[in-house]
Amino acid sequence: PRYCRKANQLIAISNHTKDDIISKYEIKESKIHTIYNGVSNEFSVLNPVEIQNVRNQFTQQKPYFLYVGAVHPRKNVISILQAFEKLKISHPDLPHQLLIVGRNAWDNQSFLDYLNNMQYRKDVIWMESIERSTLVKIIGAATSMVYVSLYEGFGLPVLESMASGVTVITSKNSPMEEIVQDGGLIVSPLDVQEISNAMYQIATDENLRISLNLKSKIISHQYHWDKTAQETGQLIEQMLSQINIIR
Repeated sequence: PRYCRKANQLIAISNHTKDDIISKYEIKESKIHTIYNGVSNEFSVLNPVEIQNVRNQFTQQKPYFLYVGAVHPRKNVISILQAFEKLKISHPDLPHQLLIVGRNAWDNQSFLDYLNNMQYRKDVIWMESIERSTLVKIIGAATSMVYVSLYEGFGLPVLESMASGVTVITSKNSPMEEIVQDGGLIVSPLDVQEISNAMYQIATDENLRISLNLKSKIISHQYHWDKTAQETGQLIEQMLSQINIIR
């Protein structure tokens, strides 16, 4: 709060973060500018052969749901496990697996206990560290990115998935909902049944999945690092010109 009050201008990476700064730190709205993160050009739609090659390598040729990010309570990965377990118990014929990519961060005993006692533990694959180029492929070959954090400033894996033409399931009342717009499925992050239902929809309704994939790809074009840099530069130039006038 001290730095926010002292700064001439503030950049927020989403309107959700901007609103948090206003409400929590009582900073004037006029001082805060939303400039969104971008997405790297390396994320793109994979062709069917590339998708199958990734699945052959990591999930025994099976389609998969994906979570990317550190594993700790704020990320709410346990709700993804619970939703996936419900999905597999209710629909045992579904071939899908769950792939988790991210380090074991902290305060994860509940997560670990649940994971190790799952009925469908064999269908959950957890990789703590992979090469960046491999991550790009894994995101592009997923059936859906499931990213239901309890709190984020932006949620970059969501945008990376959208740029890859991959449907996103993500949290209501979050910056991810702000970014995804109507290009994904929005759920209550603590409603395990709702998350599970969304996973089932994406797994079984090909028309819905294709429609959302196309929408998400188009929406992702609004976010790129050149635009982020340009808007940041313009704000800095504007601020410096005001300082020079005052001097």
